[in-house]
Amino acid sequence: MKKYVSLIAILLFLIPNEMIGQDPEGKKADVAIVLRGFDNSCFFCDAESYDPHAREFMKYLSNLSFGQVSTYVILEGGIDERSPIYLQSLRDIDVFQEALNGWTGPEWQWVLNFTDFWLVVPEEYRPVIEDAISWMEENQLDFQSWGNSSAPGSEHYWLLQTNVQRMGSSAAADYLFEMKMPVGYSPKDYDITLIILHSEGQNQIAGGGAASSLPFFGVQDSEGVAYTDYDPVAYVGATPHISPMYSTSVHEAIHCYGMGTHDKDPNELTNYGSYSIMLNGALKTLNTLPAWDRYYWTKWLSQETITTDSLEVQDLFGKTEAGDEMHKYILEVIPGDELGRGGTYRELFKGEWYTYEIDAGGTLSFISEINHEHIGPENYILAVPETITEDTKEVFRAYSSGWNPLNYEWIKDGVLIQNSDANELLIDPVSMEDEGWYEVTISNGFGELQTDAIYVTVACAKPEAPVITLNDEGYLVSSTGINTWFLDGVEIATDVQMIMPELEGVYTVITTEMDCSSDPSEGYIFVISEVISLEDKEVIKLYPNPFQDRIILDFELTKSQHLELEIYDLNGAKIYSKQDLHTEQSIDLSHLTFGVYRAHLIVPGSGLSFAMMLVKME
Repeated sequence: MKKYVSLIAILLFLIPNEMIGQDPEGKKADVAIVLRGFDNSCFFCDAESYDPHAREFMKYLSNLSFGQVSTYVILEGGIDERSPIYLQSLRDIDVFQEALNGWTGPEWQWVLNFTDFWLVVPEEYRPVIEDAISWMEENQLDFQSWGNSSAPGSEHYWLLQTNVQRMGSSAAADYLFEMKMPVGYSPKDYDITLIILHSEGQNQIAGGGAASSLPFFGVQDSEGVAYTDYDPVAYVGATPHISPMYSTSVHEAIHCYGMGTHDKDPNELTNYGSYSIMLNGALKTLNTLPAWDRYYWTKWLSQETITTDSLEVQDLFGKTEAGDEMHKYILEVIPGDELGRGGTYRELFKGEWYTYEIDAGGTLSFISEINHEHIGPENYILAVPETITEDTKEVFRAYSSGWNPLNYEWIKDGVLIQNSDANELLIDPVSMEDEGWYEVTISNGFGELQTDAIYVTVACAKPEAPVITLNDEGYLVSSTGINTWFLDGVEIATDVQMIMPELEGVYTVITTEMDCSSDPSEGYIFVISEVISLEDKEVIKLYPNPFQDRIILDFELTKSQHLELEIYDLNGAKIYSKQDLHTEQSIDLSHLTFGVYRAHLIVPGSGLSFAMMLVKME
């Protein structure tokens, strides 16, 4: 397999020995993603930060595999202190030093068969090479950096690159050397393993990838034991500019699922390689994967997908569900061997036919311009959701193969929708009247088809969940007007905005607008703290507890009609005091910060005092 290398981050895949799909022993996931920082830093520093990108990558891989690859886990593989540019500098220094020595080492004998470079370095350029070596050693930067950052480099870079440096190699094989995989990881638990090398620095460029094996890269298990089984692996560039990483990742994943080659389009017959993700020049777009590759290389399609009847061929566009692989997607024009090698085939995508031939090794090469064999609309995709929400914007879409221009007529409940002659139907805003059956008539000058009808339900616009606060009179108040109140999940009141809490527990509220109810509010915890004297007759209450801004003092005492309050922090410092407090009095404690306090209540002249813990909420 041809290598194409980036000097930055790496994405590594491996396939265990099990078959792709259901493992009878029970695998953990289809894909394991191992995050590995480099250059002593990280860009995706935990699983949560990478998860949105993992979901995006897996969405594409799942679609191309007809849902056969769908699950993943994210593991953390630590941070490597080394820089890719530093690693490349070691490789560059080696090749320049060997050029000065005359390529005497046994590992360099292969270069003697080439005549388009310096077998003997001219005397006038030996000092230049020595300067480059010294500069790279001193700065720990590679030959390219020397060319960009020094005066001799600016003058001599391309001459030395052509005659010396190109005979060396990339440091890519060094990036994972002696990397230890996470504890508990086993390649046999997954179909594919991705090692994503990433850094917060500038050494991240959307790069290519290459295929080899775990032993080749020197990857070790968590105990430091090198892997010895030949597990196919691949790496690609990782970058903060995520989109190129998705396409390159999909490209390399397909290699690991069995594709040992690249598709070819020598005459740019498919719009500069925009059709196949497996064309070398197609890494800026995901597009699709030819049905042939999904049949011959990855086995995501069975041999039954090939037919000699053009009328049986279905458009590959939009086919992403498990079970779609049972349809006919490949038209045999010239038969090949028992596996199809050596034959010529066609397939249909977005109404356009792609023709390609297969060589003896299974490699696909496009051989003709796009054309339209089926000129009438025979296949369609109706992208209409089954449920939409009131007061939102929705776009229904229809796609069909066939000769353009295609005409679209949208129909609701058997009645033509006026001014709906495009493949998109805009509904803005959605109302309850938009609920019903939708179908489309698609036609051109050569035929017509009617889609199946889809019933669309309109869900009401759910109001925002209300917020509960406690007012100065001790009432719980909802931020909205029409409410249903609950205590510990049990309904206690309806159609009121505020209630007086009488029992301890968690109070919640739901508001209703236009017959649509909100989600429950966050719970308001109401606690009444009771302090009872030794005679079990006199009772003092401070509530709510926890509180936000105010507490209410309520008491029944035979020996006093007023109390004194002192509040201490947990270090024993008095931070508040007040005398001559009467029953049902509201006390403003909004100046206190969030935390836990100790309250002391004193009955003047009786020698009685009580203590309790108070909690101030944010």
